[in-house]
Amino acid sequence: MTERIEQIYDRAVAEEKLKDGTKYERLTAVVFKILDDSGLVIHDVKLSGDGKEASHQIDVSASYHHMQRRVLVECKDYGTESVGIDVIRDFNGALIQLQPAQGIVVTTTRFTSGACAYARDEGIALGRQRGRLAAVVAAA
Repeated sequence: MTERIEQIYDRAVAEEKLKDGTKYERLTAVVFKILDDSGLVIHDVKLSGDGKEASHQIDVSASYHHMQRRVLVECKDYGTESVGIDVIRDFNGALIQLQPAQGIVVTTTRFTSGACAYARDEGIALGRQRGRLAAVVAAA
């Protein structure tokens, strides 16, 4: 977990000992809730596709009833390591079964060129949340 995310979470929410990445996931859920307060935003949920046996751990699920739209988010709080194609491929496996309106992978770092190409091919949005995450949470 990056130290900056740890500081933002501790200041905006609470000083807690959580497993690596959890604070970033929770902050991301807060951002999605702030962006559209009417939606149902859930952190850390297991979902199965219609008629499927396999379940998938999803970091953030945001459902917006007025648009009948579900967005699934994978969060990666890496220090200096770039997010690789393997992360995007794994997430895409969940998206294929769950069929959301949008899949998004967010990170505190960068994506490899292979990850970017695969995400473009599969329609997965990529985002870096460094400065904007801090600004949105601070405004809440």
